[in-house]
Amino acid sequence: MTLFALVRSGAMASLTQRPALVLAISTLAGILYRYTGLPMSDAGVVKLIAEACLALLVFSAALHFRISRLHLNSPAALRLAVIAGPFFMVIVALSVFVLSPSVTVWSALVIGAALMLNGASLERRVFRESSISKRIKASITLESAAALVVGLPIAVMIETAAMTPHLTSGDIVETGIFRTAIGFAIGGAIGLLGGRGYKWLVNRKSPLAKPGVTITAGLLAFCLASLLGGSAIIAVCAAGLMWSEESSLKRSERFVLHSGYEQIAKPLAFVLFGFVLGPRLLQADALVILFALFAVTLLRIVPRLIALKSLKLATEEEHFLAWFGGAPGAASALFLLCLIDSPALADQEIVMTIGATCVWTGVFITRASSRSLASFFIQRAAAARRKRYYA
Repeated sequence: MTLFALVRSGAMASLTQRPALVLAISTLAGILYRYTGLPMSDAGVVKLIAEACLALLVFSAALHFRISRLHLNSPAALRLAVIAGPFFMVIVALSVFVLSPSVTVWSALVIGAALMLNGASLERRVFRESSISKRIKASITLESAAALVVGLPIAVMIETAAMTPHLTSGDIVETGIFRTAIGFAIGGAIGLLGGRGYKWLVNRKSPLAKPGVTITAGLLAFCLASLLGGSAIIAVCAAGLMWSEESSLKRSERFVLHSGYEQIAKPLAFVLFGFVLGPRLLQADALVILFALFAVTLLRIVPRLIALKSLKLATEEEHFLAWFGGAPGAASALFLLCLIDSPALADQEIVMTIGATCVWTGVFITRASSRSLASFFIQRAAAARRKRYYA
């Protein structure tokens, strides 16, 4: 009840707009708590909260667009999610594996998968109020949602593949392929039936046809998949995609649902991440810090520029899209929290240190540079328009 009261009061919306501040305060609190010598956070509780928040985040992302229309509404968002995201994951994994000999191949891939999920920690008001075209603004928002929907199943399967050598033959039902398939089937069925039922209610102008009822599909998919041995997160993702496809939600309704659910999940993500994994920044050496800076800048931007090349965008639009998006944020933070004490990671300590440093660096670099770089790109765009006009 307290959480919903904070949402209604606008406090959560305010916190959502200040991820760097929330992350810094929670990290400081986590460091001070560790120095007190009090008992550490229960890993099971942390993972459960993180999984629930990640499920809410991917559900809101899936509701934000129709997968069948994404290639028409925003080819740039589709290419960034499908091409740039996995490419970024691979080069991050290769870099981690080369720079840190103690990290296994699977652990390097897990780090890459976590950072691929991003979370749009940039200052959205900067580009929403800018003079950049509406098409580019829409692409930035859609890409963040599509990257999470496309990337999360890949990340879950990589985690499972890393865990498979530790499983016995009697655990075959618990392996990722089966859990993913069961979760997708349950979530897809719930989303399909729920979406069509919602559309039926809308056509009959029923008072029950309110956008807020979508959350019932997510809750049902999460709980039912957990009970039946499926992946709860994959189930929620599938439910959101099918509901979005079948229910014919209006664009304004999608935006309200997406932003509303984000206001719950993102502040909780940064508070929990900062308190639990933020203190690992103290364990990061110069090489880890240098890699984090390299990962959230050059390694992130190059795949995005390559993915956008064939769209023949104006240079200033291409650079704008390449920078604003793709940085690790809330989803990356939550996925790392879900990996605490996971048997998939034989080198848990170094993986969490690298992951925490990259998320922290990604949030602060994108927030610190958003306003100045947005102004720079907008000035370049205006100059390019004047040049084309006079030409």
